[in-house]
Amino acid sequence: MDLIIQCKEHLQLTWIHFQQSYSLPDAPYGLSITPGSSSVELNEGDDLPDRVCSANCEPSCSYTWHFNSEDGTVVENSDTLSMQNIQRGKHGSYFCKASNEIHPSAHDNFDLIVNYGPEIQEFKTTPQDGSIIESNSTTFSCSVDTRPGASIRLIGPQGLSESEKDETELQHTVQDIGCIHSGTYTCTSNNKETGIEVDKTMNIQVKCSPSLQMAFPEDRIHGVTEGASVYFFVEALSHPTPDFQWKRTFNNGTNVNLPSDDYGNKSNLTITNIKIEDFGNYTVSAQNLIGRWEDVKFELRVVGELTRV
Repeated sequence: MDLIIQCKEHLQLTWIHFQQSYSLPDAPYGLSITPGSSSVELNEGDDLPDRVCSANCEPSCSYTWHFNSEDGTVVENSDTLSMQNIQRGKHGSYFCKASNEIHPSAHDNFDLIVNYGPEIQEFKTTPQDGSIIESNSTTFSCSVDTRPGASIRLIGPQGLSESEKDETELQHTVQDIGCIHSGTYTCTSNNKETGIEVDKTMNIQVKCSPSLQMAFPEDRIHGVTEGASVYFFVEALSHPTPDFQWKRTFNNGTNVNLPSDDYGNKSNLTITNIKIEDFGNYTVSAQNLIGRWEDVKFELRVVGELTRV
């Protein structure tokens, strides 16, 4: 502040006029930040355009920039705040403080919003894979680290497609889960502000008792002549892999176990050089640690005349 002192003295017929200007000490005032926006929004990796702090001070001011409060961590000891390659940890408020030997100091601030992500933090099932058993419920969870909230989508077998917008987590529960729900699940997340899209996949296997997926012949009946060869075939939907047992069944209720060619969830019974006693009924069963299916019946019928011995 300037102070002007004037002094007039009358000496005989002459006026003498004295004037002296003084600057009075003053605390900082009128502080401002240029550019003057109250908030700045950037994506992670961007540079912050310089922010310049100014104030009226006598004597001259020193400037400091503080993080998240006027007395927070000092991030710059000058009137200009410069920041390159902004990271998410820089998100917050920035305070410029002007001070000199006269108190109090002056301050102003702006908010820095740093958008980032998404990054998929966790993609899991409850219960965990390996403990998912048919007929129970299973919850899929996909959580992301992002600012602002992102779109999240879950896709999987049986046409599964669930989504959320502007969120950091998606949860979806499959009730009465079964082997048909085994397969690949994908969580995809997109942040419209950063333009980043990420995805993560996982394979789950539902433990289930065997169920018939395919049988050959389809009507489970073979019509053949003596001396021919045929095979019966079944494929199961099952986890873990089942044990198969083929049997020759007789009208009197007795049965005989038969060897078969088994590979994974498939089983094949081959009958060669068919004789009269081979015609009749056959069954196959399948079981694992979870359960079993009821016997599937097949029939071998004669075509043409039988050879009598």
